[in-house]
Amino acid sequence: MNRFVICAGLFVACHGENTYGGKKNVAIAADGTQSEMSDFAQSGNVDQIQLGNSQNSKRSLLQVGAQNTMKSFTRHTASISTSELEDNINDAIKISGGSYVIPEGTYVFDANEKLSFSGGDSFTLNGTGATFLFDHKGALVFKDCHDLVLDGLTIDFVPQYAQGKVVSLSGTSLVVDLDDDMLQLDHSSFSSSWTTRVGFWNATDRKLLRNYENTKPVNIYAPSFSKTSGGASGTQRWNVQLTLNPDNSIDYPVDSTTLVTISPNSGNAALLLSNVGDSRFKNLNIYSSSGRGIVEMQSIGSNQYNYITIARRDYGDYERLLGVNGDGFHSTANTDGPIFRYSEVAYTGGDSVNVLAPHFLVY
Repeated sequence: MNRFVICAGLFVACHGENTYGGKKNVAIAADGTQSEMSDFAQSGNVDQIQLGNSQNSKRSLLQVGAQNTMKSFTRHTASISTSELEDNINDAIKISGGSYVIPEGTYVFDANEKLSFSGGDSFTLNGTGATFLFDHKGALVFKDCHDLVLDGLTIDFVPQYAQGKVVSLSGTSLVVDLDDDMLQLDHSSFSSSWTTRVGFWNATDRKLLRNYENTKPVNIYAPSFSKTSGGASGTQRWNVQLTLNPDNSIDYPVDSTTLVTISPNSGNAALLLSNVGDSRFKNLNIYSSSGRGIVEMQSIGSNQYNYITIARRDYGDYERLLGVNGDGFHSTANTDGPIFRYSEVAYTGGDSVNVLAPHFLVY
């Protein structure tokens, strides 16, 4: 069985580090063996966790500063409001063994609005055809639930990071033009700390630039930045000071054709599960978040995840490079670990998959 079992004091992690880290992309098969993604893609065994950069050739080169039409993408199209939706689900979740089908359409949530539920027992929520569009502090949250079923929902966020093009890089001094359609570095979600990461991307294939011979994690941070004059049309120009892990360097070419992402990890998981156990999640798509993709924590565990996509997609007609800003899937302090199958985790701002146990002092 493809299961992560958590024991007290045991740390089990799959550090795909597919965006900002330094390790090669790997696949964890049902028997626990590892292979590089090239072997995994040809294996034909779908009972695996798929990590790394998924293929995406449908779009052309990102044009920084280009005019984009996002209004239709961010328009509330559902037949009920977000507050009505919350009331309807809360009424249904009070009934043991109850269920609710979310009306199709896009639900646009206010900047600090979460959708939070608690106390469900044997409750089924079907969101096929529905999309939740959150902002920085938004999230779908379940607390104190048992035997929950969540099936067929898409979760996305309005832009949660900065994206643009390199102007110049000299040592650790970076100058960038950041697109107005994404965040600027004076947004409240950024801080001069170790939570703001930088990634460099190939403009042709939209994949991260890395030296794959370097097996050390190479995390690039932006502890300080300042706006400056200039900038191409539709952009703002910034000076960014970079800090790397000790003994590491940017050992690949970066020039004026290189794309850049600058992402904070200061928000919420798209799907947060607190004390939720023996539950099933399937056919879920998560394309962005201000923090991690899925977090499960402090429960009996034994949750099952099937046909989950945590990856990137275009925002309207804007080509986003990142998916979620933090880890893709993060399990911590659960008695029994998750079953995670037939799923894709790609283009994350942190680790692909982390499964961690609680730590106890031994006297």
